[in-house]
Amino acid sequence: MAENLETISMGATPVRKPYLYIFCFQTPAQRNASLSPGEIEESSQGIFIEAESPEQALAWGREISETYVQRLYSPEPISWKTQGFAHWVESAPKKDYPESILQRLPVVAYGSYPDPASFQSA
Repeated sequence: MAENLETISMGATPVRKPYLYIFCFQTPAQRNASLSPGEIEESSQGIFIEAESPEQALAWGREISETYVQRLYSPEPISWKTQGFAHWVESAPKKDYPESILQRLPVVAYGSYPDPASFQSA
């Protein structure tokens, strides 16, 4: 017990692990096409976020999504957050996706943004 208190008081570095965050959005072309009745098409992106928990990765992923979509639509002011697109942290990415895809995804630490060029084209 004393060992745990000492570690806490010394400011031990929190353990971060990579969480696969996926978010959906519409490109400008998809958005224009979806103005037609019955046509809704979306794209998605994935990124590994090194975080202390899935909840922390999800929260930071929302910020990344917002910035990504704002850049995609610049200079038009579009907010990803107000569009209600699906987004989640994958519980078992190695089970659901081939390793060849996972290896190509960008990895960022919580609080950092990826290089926009690191995303696959939408």
